[in-house]
Amino acid sequence: MKVFFNSRLLTLAEAGSREAKAGGGIVHRHTSVDELGKFVRAFASDENVAEACVVHSDVGQLRRDFLSLYRVIHAAGGLIHDGNGEYLVIDRRGVPDLPKGKAEPGESDVETAIREVEEETGLRGMNIIDHIGDTFHTYPLDGELVLKRTAWFSMSVPGQPKLIPQVEEQITAARWVPRAQMRDEAEKTYRSLREIFLSV
Repeated sequence: MKVFFNSRLLTLAEAGSREAKAGGGIVHRHTSVDELGKFVRAFASDENVAEACVVHSDVGQLRRDFLSLYRVIHAAGGLIHDGNGEYLVIDRRGVPDLPKGKAEPGESDVETAIREVEEETGLRGMNIIDHIGDTFHTYPLDGELVLKRTAWFSMSVPGQPKLIPQVEEQITAARWVPRAQMRDEAEKTYRSLREIFLSV
């Protein structure tokens, strides 16, 4: 599990795994929820540490303990391709992004993803292809750190419909991008979204 603190990365991994060995920076062995909380707070406050990895023999337990430290906000979004094989990219606050947003009460991940794509781009009639994966990032909200988990879905739409960017969400453009250009877009987007951009 990768958790982003802006552009800084905290990886939760099974001890001895490929993910643990690939994680750069500090390696911390998980022993209790209390010490995990202290380590995470120290990492969050030290901008000089770009990456860290927390390891444990039971990665499921590690993940549960980590999630217990936060108020978790659920969101969902989509990576959409059209009938020409081009991909939808939005520009939000001057940064390439993908349509996404927070779940409303009672919504499933799929329902949230479809609603948010519709609201942010004006698209209708998307087909869900697959669940690509989840991204996690933390940020302050009302004086506390929250953890946003975003479920990402691959979607398709026939033809190449006109896009209508939702300006209320600070989206200045919505555009269809050739697959070959997605790597360039990934270099300009948030670090937490790069793997989703590159999953095309």
